[in-house]
Amino acid sequence: MELYNRARESLGRGVPVRNIIPNPEDETVVRELNLITVKKVLYVTNVGELRLRGK
Repeated sequence: MELYNRARESLGRGVPVRNIIPNPEDETVVRELNLITVKKVLYVTNVGELRLRGK
């Protein structure tokens, strides 16, 4: 129950739940909630070929 309360408080502060998981056992429990803030983040950017070459 403490883990759920910490997750709720974290979400209330705008902190992703993935940032408050201290150990693998807690991660397993939190993943069962299917919260989007537990998911890994992938940053994607669209860059043209000329920009990649430094032109």
